[in-house]
Amino acid sequence: MSAVTPPLPPAPASSASRHAGHWVQPLALSCFWLAVGCTACMLLAALGAWPLAATDHWQMLAGDARHAGMDGGVLWLLYHPVLASLWIALGCAVSAMSSWGVFRLRRWGLWSFVALLLVTALGNFALSWWLDGVVAQLTPLFQSSVAPLESLQARRLILAATLYGTSVVMAVMQLGLAWRLLQPDIRARFG
Repeated sequence: MSAVTPPLPPAPASSASRHAGHWVQPLALSCFWLAVGCTACMLLAALGAWPLAATDHWQMLAGDARHAGMDGGVLWLLYHPVLASLWIALGCAVSAMSSWGVFRLRRWGLWSFVALLLVTALGNFALSWWLDGVVAQLTPLFQSSVAPLESLQARRLILAATLYGTSVVMAVMQLGLAWRLLQPDIRARFG
């Protein structure tokens, strides 16, 4: 007669699977406090820009930029510094809420955080393109300066390479983080 062996108890979860995603909440909390700090700074910038935008010097600067044919985005920033600061503060506040949602392991927090990672990855390229265009508009204004035009153009190329290179590095990191956050072992922690 053969003895029936009792079923084996399930193997304990490995250390790696037990601690999968243990880095998510500290990362989210760090992002939360960073976003809260940025929101506060931008609100303070809006308060500081409010009286500054009404001064004659600021109005003269905005008028000079308009007469120089500066980019419409630059002109909007010069004519509406308070509103620009408030829009940035709003974006930072949205980021803070999203980070808080990830910290609290909420599904909406995860998806909004991933969406913000993707949007900012694309936004970095758009901002680099815009800044490069602004610098291209500024270069002719310095033609009469001591530095030769070739030197200014070389500096613009270096700046553009730095801007776009940084955008690529940030995009790789953001997309990598988004990909990791969407893996089943991490998503399973969000309710």
